[in-house]
Amino acid sequence: MIQQERAIYDRALVDPVTGEIQEFDSVLFNKVVRSGEIEFIAKSLAGKGRLQVLDLGCGGGWLTRTLVRMGHHTVGVDVSGGILAAAASADEIRGHLVQADGHELPFRKGTFDAVVCVGALHHTELGRLLPGLAHVTKRNGSLVFLEPNRLNPFSEIGRRLFPMTTHTPGERPYSPNQLRRVLSDAGWEVQEYRTLFLYALALSYLFRKAMVGRLASAVSPLVDRHERHLKRWLSFLPVGAVIMGRAEFHGAKSPIRRVNS
Repeated sequence: MIQQERAIYDRALVDPVTGEIQEFDSVLFNKVVRSGEIEFIAKSLAGKGRLQVLDLGCGGGWLTRTLVRMGHHTVGVDVSGGILAAAASADEIRGHLVQADGHELPFRKGTFDAVVCVGALHHTELGRLLPGLAHVTKRNGSLVFLEPNRLNPFSEIGRRLFPMTTHTPGERPYSPNQLRRVLSDAGWEVQEYRTLFLYALALSYLFRKAMVGRLASAVSPLVDRHERHLKRWLSFLPVGAVIMGRAEFHGAKSPIRRVNS
């Protein structure tokens, strides 16, 4: 599985300006999707000073750049040397990138105050990954994550009918209950947990395919307002497109359960 992941992401196209993999349009995606994600991540890390942060599955480096700009000491890790070479084109993070398999992290015990992971957990075997994350994270350290939700019907239809170039054979999105249960069993006590509808993801993907940048610019304020209303009123539902959460490590409670695909 790791070899397939590496090969696919070695070929991924990365925007040198933003560090984003080029799958979505730049306007709607950044103004609605990424801005909301960054807001959540910033809030999750706020009030704790300058942290040692691991960006797990950093890809083209957009989040590593963001965390560095927030003032955190950040290390971005990815299994793909090709995508890290693209990420390293940004001077501000060139010395912050490490090529490694997330299941075998090359860091000392208790190195990081927090791990941030956007869209990478479902590319891993959680039974192998979580003990390693616990090892390199300080006790009571944080795991901030955003993951695709397998219960969202539109995401699953899109995944089957309109697969992205970076979809890999081994990836398996989780349901909210699955992910929460496995995290809890591994000693990660969930502090915040919800799903977001984020239909803007699908729109952004279609806008890029159709090359309608002007339309994306025109509708992005409306979509942003609508998404914020959905986030306020419907985030308790388990069928949103994205699972968003924050957990703290307090020690494993029981053997980690295998997650059924």
